[in-house]
Amino acid sequence: MASMSYCLFQNTAGELDRCEDSLEALFNDVDSSQIDSLEEREAAVRLVATCARIIDMMMEWTGADDVADVNNPAIRAAIKNARKVAAGYCDVDGDRE
Repeated sequence: MASMSYCLFQNTAGELDRCEDSLEALFNDVDSSQIDSLEEREAAVRLVATCARIIDMMMEWTGADDVADVNNPAIRAAIKNARKVAAGYCDVDGDRE
């Protein structure tokens, strides 16, 4: 079923959790039958690359020097204030520039 735009992140977050479990099973040599086909393995590579780009983007937006510094409050603030930041009204924490 296609994701509806109004719940894109809600639907994707749950599916991403399932993907994480499947990758963990693959690397721990547990049942990896969900990633048997070449197409699914290539899609897993694309997914991991996309996740890496998202982490890089969040690190840039939050000013984090390390992935461990990208925490939920910083991500919430960055996403909440993204439009204002893009327009130059404030920084990622919501403070006026």
